[in-house]
Amino acid sequence: MRSLDRPKQLLNYLTASKDFNRFSLAVILLFLFLSLAAQAQKISINTIGGKLSQQDTISLGRLIKYQANIYNGLFAKSIPDSLPVVINLFSKRSQFNQAKKEANVTVTHTGFYSPATKECFVFKGEGFQHVINHEVSHLFMHFQNVKRMPRWVDEGLAEFIEEIYVGDNGAIYINAQPGRLQRMKEYVRDGKLDLYDFLSEQTNAGWNKKEELTFRYDVAYALVYYIVKTNPQFMNYIFSALQDDKSSVDALGLAYSDLEILHNRLKLYYR
Repeated sequence: MRSLDRPKQLLNYLTASKDFNRFSLAVILLFLFLSLAAQAQKISINTIGGKLSQQDTISLGRLIKYQANIYNGLFAKSIPDSLPVVINLFSKRSQFNQAKKEANVTVTHTGFYSPATKECFVFKGEGFQHVINHEVSHLFMHFQNVKRMPRWVDEGLAEFIEEIYVGDNGAIYINAQPGRLQRMKEYVRDGKLDLYDFLSEQTNAGWNKKEELTFRYDVAYALVYYIVKTNPQFMNYIFSALQDDKSSVDALGLAYSDLEILHNRLKLYYR
């Protein structure tokens, strides 16, 4: 199996698929986000109460390195090879719940990233590899230490990246989340999407309410998905503006000339 760290070989991993989202998004990530610098990320997967197969260990290592390259393409501050990526993987629900309790985490049943310990905590349930992708995305985002990184960006990008996986042929692909995209269409149809209000929230209070989580994750993901699908280069503009301490409204307004333009385009795209 060849390494994704070798830039001339990256394109060989991408093959056409009947899943148009998978192929097109993989190509976009390849040409616009990936840093082609070699990575030898320091990865530690601590298995608690169970084991992880060698194949899963190898696949997760490749996906984490792939993520690091994506982040290095999005941000000027590169993720160093020496940055530890520590994943605590729990096979028993009781042990995972204890870790949640100790970290004072309540809203998740699958995994979380702890800024205090700078480690990921994941329950080894169905689809745990995607959860690891998601939490490692938070780890890399927090490493950037952007002063006012909006929660929708952090969660939206993590939701987007969590769907990368290694296919049977050894290629790395990315799938869409049709459930979230369908609900976004319903929000637009029912007049529930107020983009300015969503982006203007100054606190994370709404993200801590269970009854609002599905809506917030859906919109955050659908917004990132739309940008990547239609104007992927805008991701770099937006992150650059956020690093310059611009608000979400200002960052997106700069990319699209006006936030109202983006709002109208979203409504057309998700109609």
